[in-house]
Amino acid sequence: MATDFTAVEAWTEDGILGKLRQGGIVLIADPGENAEGAKPSIREILNVAYTIDTVGVSPDGKWIGFLGQIERPKELGVPDGIFQGMLELVPSDGSKGARQLLGGVTNLPGGFGFSPDSKYLAAIKGYLFAAHAGTLDLVKVEGGEPVQLGSECSSFAFSGNSQYLAYVCSSGGYLAHADGTGIKKITEQAATVEFSRDSTRLLVRKTGPAGGELIHVDVTTGVTKELAKQVGDYGFSPSGEVVAFTTRSTEEKGGWVLNVYPLPDGPARPLSDNVARFVFSPDGKSIAYWRTKGCWPNAM
Repeated sequence: MATDFTAVEAWTEDGILGKLRQGGIVLIADPGENAEGAKPSIREILNVAYTIDTVGVSPDGKWIGFLGQIERPKELGVPDGIFQGMLELVPSDGSKGARQLLGGVTNLPGGFGFSPDSKYLAAIKGYLFAAHAGTLDLVKVEGGEPVQLGSECSSFAFSGNSQYLAYVCSSGGYLAHADGTGIKKITEQAATVEFSRDSTRLLVRKTGPAGGELIHVDVTTGVTKELAKQVGDYGFSPSGEVVAFTTRSTEEKGGWVLNVYPLPDGPARPLSDNVARFVFSPDGKSIAYWRTKGCWPNAM
């Protein structure tokens, strides 16, 4: 079987998951430091008669999601290496066969993903490359039929505590419970979403040719507040108590201005212009940013 192994797809606590040339998934486990001279063990989890792609493991390690029956999209102009397939789910111990869930799921990053507690799996099916969107469905991992949440959707994100799901469609940005109930529309013309680490806050950036408005959402109460206009990059500090974001400079050669905004009421404080990117320190007390001519540290 080892000669049929073609590629590493994911790492788990028990070993690495790899694809079989003829179609299937195997687990290759290290024999350990005390097993001198022993070869890695290879356990077959799945063996199917079609090509698979994009293998993902649930956070608890009990489930494997993958795209089966992959094919090239029928649209014209789709770059090489981009495929669509049937999203399937199989127990990582190989005790059951694969369960087919949704067709037309893209192999692009973000095409499907598990909730942090591994209870739910969200995916964008019927993906159209030209629109970079498809239909967002949610399915319970243990069983049940998929539930459609929206059409012409481009991205989604589960909260870290697995209680909420935020997603972006052509009709706007939405927040729902992780099981798909309690859907609330946050704003029109949403582009991206991001939860704070403690799952109590959500940022939504709207679309715009030179950056869009950045909206802060209190996840518990649903109260929204606009933090800034013409926002490019953005992110929470590790504590979720500060938001950093770049805004379009009013100066002709000012580029993007980096700002920090203490929640909940601010105000925003500009740090530097011509900022290319930024990153918080692990403790959230400092921020480093890259200008067009170098890297600069700054204490919060």
